[in-house]
Amino acid sequence: MGQLLPQAFRTSGVPLEARFEAPLSMVVYELVKQGAGIGLVDPYTALTQVDERVRLLRFVPTIPFNVALLRPDTRPTNPAAEALLERMQAERDRLMARFPD
Repeated sequence: MGQLLPQAFRTSGVPLEARFEAPLSMVVYELVKQGAGIGLVDPYTALTQVDERVRLLRFVPTIPFNVALLRPDTRPTNPAAEALLERMQAERDRLMARFPD
């Protein structure tokens, strides 16, 4: 989230008092699941690791979370890769529809 999270807190007038930072959302999710506190994670991690010990809440203000697919310009498109991309987009849409309001 880089500087986007601190910026969101500043513009909202809320002090950011982070005690720990982790390089991966999975680590944060596991710490929360074990009762270590609260954490901010990307929506994909939150939605694919659902556990009854963790309550998901939408963070406001919204912080953009973009995922990119990289492929070389020098190679023709591959039908299998295109099918995988379509499946990934459908899965993204399915997951995001489950996110709490």
